[in-house]
Amino acid sequence: MFKLSEIFGVSIDDFFPPKEKRLSFSMLPVVGRVSCGNGVIAYEEIESYEPVPADWIDGGEYFFAKAKGDSMIGARIMDGDLLLIRRQDDVDNGEIAAVLIDDEIVLKRVYKTDDTIILQSENPAYKPIVVRPEDAKNVRIIGKLKKVVLNF
Repeated sequence: MFKLSEIFGVSIDDFFPPKEKRLSFSMLPVVGRVSCGNGVIAYEEIESYEPVPADWIDGGEYFFAKAKGDSMIGARIMDGDLLLIRRQDDVDNGEIAAVLIDDEIVLKRVYKTDDTIILQSENPAYKPIVVRPEDAKNVRIIGKLKKVVLNF
């Protein structure tokens, strides 16, 4: 092998393919359904657990939720899709977030102005939800959408 590597001017490592990389997985909870329409009651129950490649979760706390409804179809989020959410209290303008409104979780694109938060669907059939300062105590961002796992 050493002779061949010298003759061809290549490293001896080129004769041996790299070992197969083993993927590492973590199990994340699926916590109810996230409303993508009229909304559902937000429960703390864990419905099941799903495996996720470890390189999808880059620190922080993550969970899955299931999309319900058609309000986010413009973002290619369909009813039944699995949503990977990173728990965090804030998102940048235009990002998609899981938002708790009273006891209901909705998935919307978030836009913030000086004193108002606009929760925008990705389907023109749905009007935006406008959160004024007097209503803000009933609304909080609980996480940022990181990935969508399609439901076939």
